[in-house]
Amino acid sequence: MPKTLLRVLWAVVVYMALSGCALLLREVYASAVLPVYRWELSWIAPDFEVQKFAIDHSDSQPKFSVIALGRRYVQVGGQPHLLTTVYQSSFQVTSALQHAVLLLFVPLAWPGLTLKRRLAGAIFAIPILCALEFADVPWSLVGALDAARASSWNGPETLATLWEILLGTGGRLALALAGGALACQTSYVFENSRPRKVNRRKSGARPAMRKHARM
Repeated sequence: MPKTLLRVLWAVVVYMALSGCALLLREVYASAVLPVYRWELSWIAPDFEVQKFAIDHSDSQPKFSVIALGRRYVQVGGQPHLLTTVYQSSFQVTSALQHAVLLLFVPLAWPGLTLKRRLAGAIFAIPILCALEFADVPWSLVGALDAARASSWNGPETLATLWEILLGTGGRLALALAGGALACQTSYVFENSRPRKVNRRKSGARPAMRKHARM
């Protein structure tokens, strides 16, 4: 069987195995990252008063759901009045796991790597995965909230809204693949940066004998 066909079959097996594990562990993953996302959401969305941030199981696919309040002063009869609006945004848990699947898929299925480099790449992919997850899901939720507020108040698009649009139009896939390639390269640099043992004994050379002076 040609090597190219074997590599393709191996890539398919790896992708299917990672996708299956992601579906089985999505509830565990969602429960584990929810407190971290809640903290990050309160930090990057100070303009919203988050009322609820939880995992929504009303549909067949679980999703992160945010309900927040947006407040704004409007002029009514020459007097300022506080207007409160309820906004909601959601993000599917399976979409959030896309980073995990693709990040681990690249080092495990990349052709020409040794087993040691594949394992090292999978290990280095973990901190990269954490960085991508924190830059994706909370910011996507905030971007959806900003987009809803801009639509209701005729406001300008924010950076979070533009980032959410960019991720939804292929940016999420590109970031995951780039992170997987970075994990492979990091493992290569780490493996080649270790000091190598140098054989100081030259072939054919004999150790010098000390001459002892006679008293």
